[in-house]
Amino acid sequence: MIGLGGRIIARLWRRSNDWLADHLAAMMATMGMFWVLVGLTWGSVILSRPKGAQGWDLFLVSIFFQGAALPVLGYISNKQGDRMVAMLKETHDATMQELAEIKALRAEVDDINEDTDAIRKQEGIGDGR
Repeated sequence: MIGLGGRIIARLWRRSNDWLADHLAAMMATMGMFWVLVGLTWGSVILSRPKGAQGWDLFLVSIFFQGAALPVLGYISNKQGDRMVAMLKETHDATMQELAEIKALRAEVDDINEDTDAIRKQEGIGDGR
């Protein structure tokens, strides 16, 4: 059984991991990081040139594309997330506007029903409905 101190430490550990992951992900998912990685990758070619077609293929596929793909995929994911948030906000706003209109219509219907009930009672028609 974990005591209170253990739970506090576990919660702090999770919070610090979440904070670090959020900030690393935000930093890695930028086009600036893409260009840094492209520069580092091609800079390594100056120090150690691949030999032959197979060496260049391995360099391009395993080093360049894999290294450059991470920031680009993160950047695209962030852009898609921003679009999704905007779409959800727009949908929410439209739904809330429609709900307000429905409530207004319901209030009008209730008023009409009350007026109709009052007229029926005055004229002695039915039970008011």
